[in-house]
Amino acid sequence: MRHCGECTACCEGWLSSEVVGMKPGVPCQHRTDSGCAIYENRPDNPCKQFRCAWLDTDELDESMRPDKSGAIARYRRWKSWETLAVIPTGQKVPDDTLMRLLEYANATGSPLVWSERPEDFVNNDELSRQALGPEEFMIQTKWDFSDEDFCKLTPPD
Repeated sequence: MRHCGECTACCEGWLSSEVVGMKPGVPCQHRTDSGCAIYENRPDNPCKQFRCAWLDTDELDESMRPDKSGAIARYRRWKSWETLAVIPTGQKVPDDTLMRLLEYANATGSPLVWSERPEDFVNNDELSRQALGPEEFMIQTKWDFSDEDFCKLTPPD
């Protein structure tokens, strides 16, 4: 079982959580240079419940850890699909990371959804999303994404 180690990408303000006052460009209010100031008493949601895909599978190597890859990938249920959702730790997912995640999604049969942020993402929290997956997934998702589906830190349904 993997552990976060030095990675704090999920706390650095790339995901959103009202519980800890975090949104793109604004890190968790409890994050310090040495880690979490409230680690022993951190909230269950999102802190204890959140798991990135790198933690959940040994199939993603060390270079795909979020602080090294430039992206936070996580499994999310979207309708009937187990989807690999990817949020950049910055404006966009680096090309080499995206290519590796596309290969992984193809190998595992998981649909892949990834996002890009506008240049001024601190003042504009809109995301553009792209997706790849089986034809039925693409038809179902064409008009139906929301922030709640992929980038909010809430427990899966």
